[in-house]
Amino acid sequence: MGSFVISDGASLEADIAAMVAAGGPLSDAITATTARSTGPSLYETGSGTEKAASLPVATSTGASVKTVLLSIPIGDLTVGQRFTFASEHELTNDLAFNVMVGAWVTLTNSPTSTAGIKVAEATATNITVNMHHGTVVKVGSYKATEPLSARYVNVVAYSASTAATAGDTVKVEQGYGRLSVVKF
Repeated sequence: MGSFVISDGASLEADIAAMVAAGGPLSDAITATTARSTGPSLYETGSGTEKAASLPVATSTGASVKTVLLSIPIGDLTVGQRFTFASEHELTNDLAFNVMVGAWVTLTNSPTSTAGIKVAEATATNITVNMHHGTVVKVGSYKATEPLSARYVNVVAYSASTAATAGDTVKVEQGYGRLSVVKF
C-alpha cells in the first residue's frame, strides 16, 4: 500500500476515495466510519400539514379521542442514535365554555398510531372562552436503546370539558402546525 498525503482540504474527498481504493485496514476503517457518520438529518412537515381539522371534546379526559395532528417519517434508528424534535399547533375554542387540550409526542411505526414510545409526556392546558386561541408546543429528545425500523414521530392531541355535549369540537387551525425532527 502506498503512502498518501492529505491535501489542503480542497480535494479531501478525492484523497479519501484514493485511500479506500487502495484497500487494506485503513480502507476498511474509512468505509465503516463513513457508513455510520452521515451527519444530522433534518425532517420537517412544514406548515399546513395538520392531519385533522378538529378535535372532539369529550366529557372527561379518560373518554377523550386521541388524534394524530402531525406526523413525520424518520426511518430506522440504531442503538444509541438520537433525535430531537419541536412541534407546535394552534387550537381555537369557539364554544361557550372552557376546554382542556392536551398533547404528547410518540415514536411509533405508523403515521396514524397514537401508541408507541412516548418521547414527550402528555401535558394539558385550558383554552378559556376569553382566550379563544391556544398554541401547544412540545419539544424533547430521544435516544434509541434498541434497533427500530420504519419509525414515525407523531404529535397526538385530545380535548375534554365537563360542559361538553356530543358533537362539540375545538378547531385545529390549518397552516399553523409544524413538526421538525433532527436525527443524529
